[in-house]
Amino acid sequence: MSPCLQLKQITHTTKWVDAQAIFSAHEAFQTDLALQQTDPIDLLIAYEDHILKLEREYEAARAMERASAKRAERRNRDAFKVRLTAAAVQAWPGKPLLTISEQRFYPSGNRRCWTSAWPLAT
Repeated sequence: MSPCLQLKQITHTTKWVDAQAIFSAHEAFQTDLALQQTDPIDLLIAYEDHILKLEREYEAARAMERASAKRAERRNRDAFKVRLTAAAVQAWPGKPLLTISEQRFYPSGNRRCWTSAWPLAT
């Protein structure tokens, strides 16, 4: 890999035209005659490899962020359900609670609705 590809200015969104300008402005490129005589196709191949690596790293970081957010949302939903049940018990003491997750509310077996507790009307 070319030392020019170690530049911090090149990110996963950098276009080849912009990368060429960054390469040509870099002092290592200006002082090294071998780099100046390198075939542009070789630079393009090295650039493509580097961009693919950066894109994979970016996508992995995004996937980790999404998974972390999903876990946090799940914890928040679970905490809300606990608080909702506690509030129902406190608001209507002594009354039996109807849990919406009971099978009789899902005749088709579809249990996609979130669980909560409400007092039974007596």
